[in-house]
Amino acid sequence: TTFVTMPLEALALLFDCIGAGAPFWWATARSLDLLLWIAHTTAAIPGSVAPLPAMPGAAYALMVVGGLWLALWRTRWRRLGLLPLAVGAVWALLTPAPDVLVTGDGRHVAIRTARGDLALLRDRTGDYTADMLAENGGIEDL
Repeated sequence: TTFVTMPLEALALLFDCIGAGAPFWWATARSLDLLLWIAHTTAAIPGSVAPLPAMPGAAYALMVVGGLWLALWRTRWRRLGLLPLAVGAVWALLTPAPDVLVTGDGRHVAIRTARGDLALLRDRTGDYTADMLAENGGIEDL
């Protein structure tokens, strides 16, 4: 996108000033088609997407601190950033799936069943809410 799509968009906008941007917009569309094809092909590979429960905020904070440490230091001290980064990543991966999920407004509750899937307590749960509960519970679909 940086080396192909964005320059093509800039040229298309520039040539639009004189009414000749159509070929550049066509090339931009083809580059985006290629990008989407790569994304869909990658996502279709078995195991490329794995549902995981929401990670704890502290695990995320450790990964951010470790990443910033790695990015900001230029000496050998920068390697110390790998420690909080690794601890946060392992913590996030080892986080068990929650047994009860409650939406922020308290209107919807999902409970983990003996089979490991989630059961909603309200029949009128919308698709967005059901998808959000499933995603935070670490399962694909309710």
